[in-house]
Amino acid sequence: MMLTEMLTKPTMIRGTQAENMEKNFGFVLRMLAKPPQVPAAKLVHLLGSNKKQFTEYRMIKMWTPFLGLLKILWDNITKTGEKPEFEIGFKDAYKK
Repeated sequence: MMLTEMLTKPTMIRGTQAENMEKNFGFVLRMLAKPPQVPAAKLVHLLGSNKKQFTEYRMIKMWTPFLGLLKILWDNITKTGEKPEFEIGFKDAYKK
């Protein structure tokens, strides 16, 4: 995931399951979100080495969540690493 404003300023609806998910939102951002420069560099590398037309590339591999957990563990042990700042906005549910 690329860390953009869409992820750092989400809007959640009150009275839905999204309110319960806000507890884990910061953890998921720490585990999966990367600064925009990282995916951009991967994209440039892929486009530079691409030999086929119409090829699908999957950027999140099966080991990505595991490596994200290891990164968080290492950051917690060494007291380094940045925690992404985010601001959650809430809106009332739509009423008919």
